Amino acid sequence: MEKAPEVGVNPDFEVLMGAYRNDFRANARRVLAAFSENTEQDTAQIARTLNISENSVWRAVRALREVGLLVREGADKGGKWIVKK
Repeated sequence: MEKAPEVGVNPDFEVLMGAYRNDFRANARRVLAAFSENTEQDTAQIARTLNISENSVWRAVRALREVGLLVREGADKGGKWIVKK
């Protein structure tokens, strides 16, 4: 039985993130879901919410941006994240 995609997570996530390790993909999926819930959060807030390091969040963000699932709109301060669906 196929697992239903999480809310806010692109259904092609596994295909796009296939080159990354399973544990990394799990963190990236959680980071992407968190950004889809609140696009104005910063990485420190996401790290606290998910109970992972801020470096782990940044690695996930970098990978998600590389595959086109996450885009930054606006300035570092005051901007927001756009989750591609």
